[in-house]
Amino acid sequence: MKIHPIAEIFPRIFGADFVALKEDIRKNGLLEAIWTYQGEIIEGRNRYYACGETGVEPQFREYTGDDPLGFTISLNLTRRHLTDGQRQMVGAAIAKIEQEQKQDETTIGASQEKVSNLLNTSVHGIQRAKGILHEGTPELIEAVKSGKVSVSAASVVATLPKEEQQQIVAAGEVAKAAKKVRGEKSRKIKAIEITPGFAGDEKFVELSDVLIELASSRKEIDAIHLLVTGLTETNLVTEIEPLQNKVAQFSAKLDMQIAQLNVVVKHTLLNANLLGQIRNKLGVNTNNEILDAIK
Repeated sequence: MKIHPIAEIFPRIFGADFVALKEDIRKNGLLEAIWTYQGEIIEGRNRYYACGETGVEPQFREYTGDDPLGFTISLNLTRRHLTDGQRQMVGAAIAKIEQEQKQDETTIGASQEKVSNLLNTSVHGIQRAKGILHEGTPELIEAVKSGKVSVSAASVVATLPKEEQQQIVAAGEVAKAAKKVRGEKSRKIKAIEITPGFAGDEKFVELSDVLIELASSRKEIDAIHLLVTGLTETNLVTEIEPLQNKVAQFSAKLDMQIAQLNVVVKHTLLNANLLGQIRNKLGVNTNNEILDAIK
């Protein structure tokens, strides 16, 4: 039977978890029917595959409501334990489906903020996950969906060429590669100097300040992410939540800084273009000569 795209929102289970599911179905039979919508599976594909491998006859139940997406989300959120990164990937997948449905003039879905609240994750995290779905290779996407790789690291690696992404995932070095890319970006930002010809231009000074502040915030977020990852391994939930809240705060701050940076860059490029035209008209080479030429 065909798998509906809605069923692909939530990650498949593999390894020991899938073996355990097969053993349970082999021993007890299929205790819960597989849900379909318009003849395609929307929930229960793991049970469907397990039935196929154990020789147990699958049982199906057709959903007849008008919100198959919401129905599938509700069933999975109450049954499955997902990491924060997996929830963010789910949120990104939901956003993608909703966008496609809106293009088809259907009305299923909610705002990104509403989805983030439903999944108990951040809008910023979902936005990064959307970037992974858009730019990442299938291997990178699957690594995040399975919980092996964080959204934070994968979103950085997704900016690299496809072939390089595949090599990094195959080597199991996504986190290492992300750290390297961030380090290179940080060094480039630190190396930025005010252009000699624009030494007195306030916009260039502002641009430099924003870039430095942006790099600082990025470092703070990365440091907290490392702490959260370490705590997750020891299941110290009470310690994780305050840090996750702090990450969300810094992420919001980072979004504001990026918006500010875009404005500054826009004004800077505009100023640079205008000053270039003035220099050409006056026949001078530097901005400092403009006032002298006018006098």
